[in-house]
Amino acid sequence: MASQNSSLNQRDRLATEEDLQRAFAALARVPAPLRPEYAAQLRGTLRDELASRAARPQQPWWRRFVSSAPPVARPAHQVPPRAGYGLRLAMAAVGAVLILVLATALVTELYPLGSSAQVATLSVRAGEVEIARPVRIFVDTGLMRRLTASSAEPVRLLPGDELVSDPAADAEIALPDGSKMAVGPGVQLTIEELQARTAAKPLVVAMRLERGEVRSQVEHLRADQDRFQVSTPNLVAQVRGTIFRVDVRRDTTRVATDRGLVRVQWAGQSVDVEAGRELVVLPGQLGPRVEALPQSPTIDLALPAESAEIRPDGEQVFFTKKATIPIAIHTLPGAQVEFVVNDVAVARAAADADGRVTVDFPVDAEGEYRITAVIETPAGDRSLPAPARVLVVDRTPPALALSEPAQPQVKTSTVLLSGVTTPGAQLVLNRQPLSVDAEGRFTQKLRLSPGPNQLVLIATDRAGNSVTLQSVVILE
Repeated sequence: MASQNSSLNQRDRLATEEDLQRAFAALARVPAPLRPEYAAQLRGTLRDELASRAARPQQPWWRRFVSSAPPVARPAHQVPPRAGYGLRLAMAAVGAVLILVLATALVTELYPLGSSAQVATLSVRAGEVEIARPVRIFVDTGLMRRLTASSAEPVRLLPGDELVSDPAADAEIALPDGSKMAVGPGVQLTIEELQARTAAKPLVVAMRLERGEVRSQVEHLRADQDRFQVSTPNLVAQVRGTIFRVDVRRDTTRVATDRGLVRVQWAGQSVDVEAGRELVVLPGQLGPRVEALPQSPTIDLALPAESAEIRPDGEQVFFTKKATIPIAIHTLPGAQVEFVVNDVAVARAAADADGRVTVDFPVDAEGEYRITAVIETPAGDRSLPAPARVLVVDRTPPALALSEPAQPQVKTSTVLLSGVTTPGAQLVLNRQPLSVDAEGRFTQKLRLSPGPNQLVLIATDRAGNSVTLQSVVILE
């Protein structure tokens, strides 16, 4: 009995009457009063619970904050949430901060801020250059952003950028030290490394050429510090201040030096290519065959760039309907130039003091002509044929036919215009361009005015041949 009284006294000390009154105040919301026998039992239970809570260790401030948060009102049949309102609020704040940080990083990757230490910029004089830019969001997770560079304004290049130029492209990559690289049509080039020169760091430029030709003019490199290199699938060309060209077509790679010296490395070997020479890596049955020969000439066709296309193997193809094609050949001054068409030598001339030969090539029949040239130096050394230009002579107008609307009279103000033309042809309707798919099909919705509506379709192929189709659709 004494033990029980001591226990009651202990509970009374831990749970004061004021505490009990606050606990019972919650029962005021109950519509019916408690029975006397249950009230005594409830009083004892509450006294034990309050005593137990008072004996617990002190909680940290953040736990008290969470546990003191008001509970979320839920139906009685649902289990109450484990975390309090304060904890959820804190987690939401942390999540918002993480989202803000990731969004800022993503926007910075997509749209990098300007910097006074610009490493490389791309300027496009004609045509377009597509840029595929990898954007890393988190570790190895990322996406690819695609840009189109035109003559509007220069574009800053970043490591990882992959450049693909169209058949009409004429572009240039400029470096702050004065070095530059000419990018022609059909080039596929990846920027592997770019590092601006500072007081503590050297200039580093590393690019990989998968297809096409680039011409580099490298200036003011510091020996044994700066690095400028162009790699291909089978070699690496490094320079120390020079002008050189790298050309990749099919399985053949050429490195031609116009000025200075280029060191070319391949399969554990290396050779220095002097001015006026070129190194050619050819595919062979027993591995790549490397030859150092007189620099082969380059060929320019006096045809619009819009009439050209690039084949998957990197060859440039020109379409024309002309009867005579002016061709310019650039080579070493005084060299003998042999003009070759479809593997047959058709003309021979000496280059002038500027290393130039002009040929007017007559074309009588339609067909495909493969044009190249070979030079012979005064010492009797012969070069390999120049990278070929393919000439397609086409004097046949493209096809053009309408399938819809099937009848000239219609009763709705909107009709579907559809038909087919020669694949690759440009199509305009009443002086407005229409899209043509790879198979030459086209579809366009037209809104008609009451009465007769004149339709004038003109299809023009790459060679410049055109055909006109006129039609009248009457809205009744």
